[in-house]
Amino acid sequence: MAGTPASAFICLPGNLFLFTVFPVAGVITGGAAYLKRLAALCTPPAASLVWALFASPEAVTPSLRWLAAAFSGSYFAWVLGSGGTAMVIDGIVRRAPALRRTLEPLLVTLQLAGPSAALTRLAWSETRNEGSLARRMAIVAERVLREARPEVRQVSVSMTGTVLAGLGWVMLSLSTAGIL
Repeated sequence: MAGTPASAFICLPGNLFLFTVFPVAGVITGGAAYLKRLAALCTPPAASLVWALFASPEAVTPSLRWLAAAFSGSYFAWVLGSGGTAMVIDGIVRRAPALRRTLEPLLVTLQLAGPSAALTRLAWSETRNEGSLARRMAIVAERVLREARPEVRQVSVSMTGTVLAGLGWVMLSLSTAGIL
């Protein structure tokens, strides 16, 4: 999950093309919805690459690395979502209890992401007739803070996601060794 984007920053520049497997897999499995997310997440690194191509040739490789990391990171964010990411972090914490104190705030935040977003949408639509925008925002925020509960759910990952996660760890291992 995090190893693949990290490997984009340490692999040999000639191997950055390998990271295109992630957006291709995302488009095949996620279609237009994935493509919208990919466009949103990859616009800054793509803009950086365009700037580098025209104004700063020495920045091309770092821009490509950033884009490759965004490609792989957006794929795993799509496949796992906040619930799946929380599940992975929870697995890490169970295997390495010494990390609990460090990772607990992140784990709870991820477990609250889905319920908080759903409750925000509901409260926002229910308060559409409230007076001022500030009052409406205060009502929504208070409701989310009072009612949102962490959600622990199992996320199923497809065979494609599992294979690409394994590929990501191989890429990290080979990059760290200076082979890739």
